[in-house]
Amino acid sequence: MSDSRANWNNTSGGGRLASRFEASKNARFTRASEKRSFKFSTCDRTTHARSGEMASNAPADSMIEIPGGVGEGGRREETACTPAPSRVRRLRSRGRGAQARSARASSPVPPSAEVVMKSIRNALNAAAETLSVKTPSSSSFSSSPHDLRGKVVSVGAMRIKCGDAIADGGMATVYRGRVLDDPGNNIRDVAVKQMLLPHDSSVSELDARREVELHARLSHHECVVAQLAHDVRLVPLPGGDGDCYRVLAVLELCSESLADALATAASRGEYMEETEALRAFHAAASAIARMHAETPSPLLHRDVKPENVLRARDGDGGGWKLCDFGSARVGCVPLATANDRARAEAEMVRVTTPPYRSPELWDAFRFAEIGPPSDVWALGCVLYQVRSGYTGPNTTPSAW
Repeated sequence: MSDSRANWNNTSGGGRLASRFEASKNARFTRASEKRSFKFSTCDRTTHARSGEMASNAPADSMIEIPGGVGEGGRREETACTPAPSRVRRLRSRGRGAQARSARASSPVPPSAEVVMKSIRNALNAAAETLSVKTPSSSSFSSSPHDLRGKVVSVGAMRIKCGDAIADGGMATVYRGRVLDDPGNNIRDVAVKQMLLPHDSSVSELDARREVELHARLSHHECVVAQLAHDVRLVPLPGGDGDCYRVLAVLELCSESLADALATAASRGEYMEETEALRAFHAAASAIARMHAETPSPLLHRDVKPENVLRARDGDGGGWKLCDFGSARVGCVPLATANDRARAEAEMVRVTTPPYRSPELWDAFRFAEIGPPSDVWALGCVLYQVRSGYTGPNTTPSAW
């Protein structure tokens, strides 16, 4: 049997099988020796988190052996310290996460709507302060030569003794007055409006006279507060620091404003009586129509609001009348050029009231001019207000 096996091995079939087995064994050994095996041992974790790179001074024990075969003397050949690809990816991902967290921590928190609105209000107030003509506040003249309480003033042919102030604003003070000597009238109780305007390059005498002269043109209309007399002159400022224009206007005395009537009704949880509200609106609209009908150019009021619609006293018929022509202008305001728009925007901040501004008063770039439609828009706001009873936050009647 051994002879037959030897004979079989020596045959061509047996030799071929042995050769294949030997070739297969050698191929497996070659692949195993050529295969790269990465071995990590206590690799230093010191990294640059932001860049995702490993520290260049890693200790010697954090080595990755990359056998390149067996060298002389049977020693393995070692390469320099190289991070494993999977660990590099983890470190880079970790670094990007740290960067994102750092960016989120350093980025400002978006402001709330309340903070944004407060910033906008502050900016508008600052713009108004910067762009407006600096005028002395009438309240700053209390206990000064220009405080008219208890004094007798002469305006035209009228001599009037002034009583307490009944209205006070940044531009003017209104006093209750008693006529002492007026040969041409039987009116006894009046209102005296005093305005103090700076005497410098920004305000001329023509500017100082503009309001009272425009008012005089309209005074005969039944829906306009009557102006009985006016006077414009230069007077010294308190302390002797220069001069200012003092404008005095004698007006018919009224009982209350439309704003007062709305506030009184709202305080009772009621609306203003419909007939009376429509009478007030009709009077304001009639006065505005008269202004717009002026020739050759229309007059623009530009500050129509409930505070400027007054109720006459019962002895004078108790009707409603339009007043305060300090913001009035002759003709339309052009918006053709950049200078026109800049000038108009600065003026609108100074002479108009935000809740009653028409779109062209807010965005001068979208319109060709500011004209009579701006007054019509304000009238619509007044009509809505008198019918809704809205006078401000928490003052609308409960029935609404």
